[in-house]
Amino acid sequence: MFGTVEGRDASQNCCRKLEDERVERPGETAGWRSSRAVCSVGEDVEVVVVPPAIYLGQVAEQGGERITTGVQNVSQWQSGAYTGEISAEMARDMGCGYVLVGHSERRQLFGETDSVAAAKVEQVLLSGLVAVLCVGETLAEREAGQAEAVVAEQVRSGLSVVADDQWSRVVVAYERSGLSEPEKPRRQTMPRPCIRKSARCWMV
Repeated sequence: MFGTVEGRDASQNCCRKLEDERVERPGETAGWRSSRAVCSVGEDVEVVVVPPAIYLGQVAEQGGERITTGVQNVSQWQSGAYTGEISAEMARDMGCGYVLVGHSERRQLFGETDSVAAAKVEQVLLSGLVAVLCVGETLAEREAGQAEAVVAEQVRSGLSVVADDQWSRVVVAYERSGLSEPEKPRRQTMPRPCIRKSARCWMV
């Protein structure tokens, strides 16, 4: 179960919910992206919260052993004079277990390419963390019938750097980017066969 927290108010709200809510079973925690009330999940479910990096300490402190934390982005470089960047090793030192790579907003707003995403996946895995490779087509690509081709290439490129002994620390997360018409029912269009086929070519 993954969730992101966006912005200062959302982060503080989720921390307050963790502090105020008393859960009785391990594995029970909150839905994060919109700071919803705490919900119940099974004891065998790992809950990962991915807040803005400056709130990691707050979230980890309030969540305790009930959650695992992650970061929303890391640098494609291991070290160097890259002011403002957070390396995968820094994320590990902060106690994180997971890293989002190639989120749609990073791709669309910051121009991150498939090769940049692959470089970040490599850094995450070298640091011993779990890489969550985000894939998904834009609305324009979906309406042009390019969804499967775009997602397949994102998967192939992002996983091309994964070594044989690293597959247990790789997650592929599909996310739809944009809705054509809000008033229309949202239909499930996740190209699961496409993702599985693209991933399998690297795993064999």
